[in-house]
Amino acid sequence: MNKKTEFQDYEPEVSNTQSMWVLSYCDLLCQLICFFVLLFASATVKKQEWEKIRTSFAQRLDPTKDAKNSKPAAEISIEKAFNIDAQNLGYLKNILREKIMSNAALKDQVILQETDDRLVISITGDSSFLRGSTKITPQLETTLAILGNILHNTYNRVEIHGNADPNPISGKSFPSNWELSLTRAQAVGNYLRDNGYPYHLSVYGRGDSAYSGLPEGLSAKQRERLSRRIDIIIRADRAEAHT
Repeated sequence: MNKKTEFQDYEPEVSNTQSMWVLSYCDLLCQLICFFVLLFASATVKKQEWEKIRTSFAQRLDPTKDAKNSKPAAEISIEKAFNIDAQNLGYLKNILREKIMSNAALKDQVILQETDDRLVISITGDSSFLRGSTKITPQLETTLAILGNILHNTYNRVEIHGNADPNPISGKSFPSNWELSLTRAQAVGNYLRDNGYPYHLSVYGRGDSAYSGLPEGLSAKQRERLSRRIDIIIRADRAEAHT
């Protein structure tokens, strides 16, 4: 019993030399801190650099900055914010071909062609406009509604070209086929704009100039039908937002 009590009361002695390194380390840290404080205190602050830092903080902490530089939401478009590029013409051609082939009315009325720098959607026939008229028919409205949904989701530059046949115009509404073709192109552009197309549209009247460029071997009726058309041309470059 007495031996057990002696072991319980025993505490080994710790040499002071084992903790001396801690004191030396603390002294070194204190000296380094003092050294850096002296360096900072003796340094010369460059006025220009200090002004840049002060101005930067002032701009970031200025609560009126957003009010000064903010623009109406309508002026900031999604395509500008995300810098969306024009879509590939081959990709658009596949989408349009699938839509045209799946709709019987479009298949009989719309011709799709691709060249190096453009995609041409030709809407042909008397079903688009009555002879001598610039009023869009219900059938053309249906066609433009379908095509407009696709155009609305592209960011390519779009042009609208009006074409007419070479037959003289009866009546006094238009001096020539050129005015008629231009007014028809404007009617198509206005329809797309009124139904939400958000980008700039270029409108052209070509009169009966396309008649001579039609393929040989077509009948006179076929040539007239193909020359009376609206061409919606999708360019390879990007469109500008409508202002």
